[in-house]
Amino acid sequence: MLGLTDADNNKPATCDIGLIIPKHFHTPESEKTEGNGDINNRSLSAWKWVPHTIGNRIPAVIWEAQCKSHHCTSPYSQQKVDLSSVPIYSSLLVLTQDPRNRMCFTPKFQRVAVGCTCVTKRLIP
Repeated sequence: MLGLTDADNNKPATCDIGLIIPKHFHTPESEKTEGNGDINNRSLSAWKWVPHTIGNRIPAVIWEAQCKSHHCTSPYSQQKVDLSSVPIYSSLLVLTQDPRNRMCFTPKFQRVAVGCTCVTKRLIP
């Protein structure tokens, strides 16, 4: 069975691991985009969800956050130019299927934007 450390060590594809993906593995698209309600629109650093699809990857669709603006907004809909809107990243374990042998998968961690946040602008000395 694949271990999480295999993804860090750039090991070759693991084959015949008995990976079985149920037919109902994928959730409906509406559930994927809902997440935590509409937190992405209520945030002072709003973002939209952008799907990235690769057919030979598990998961095939990864929803990534894309900040709507370079600046943050106050609750009164005014842009705050002294604050920047930046993405927050997390690592997601993905399996890539070998096109020559569909029983072989290569594990790796992929960096994914999972939201956006407000930060003070960097000061250049």
